[in-house]
Amino acid sequence: MTASAALAMTGCSQTSKLIGVSGHPYMTEPNCHRTEPFGEFDETCDEPRLGFKNFSPPPIAGGF
Repeated sequence: MTASAALAMTGCSQTSKLIGVSGHPYMTEPNCHRTEPFGEFDETCDEPRLGFKNFSPPPIAGGF
């Protein structure tokens, strides 16, 4: 394996303390004190399964 291949593979790996719970539409932190009922989005503990938390795309200017 070349150094560039190893670097590419480590750059694509994801480390997170969030877990996916069956029946729960979000990734959740296991030791977080929830303020919302299970199954509803809790801003302090949850992240969407797809995408990124607090992501907003850059504004499109001039049709680009």
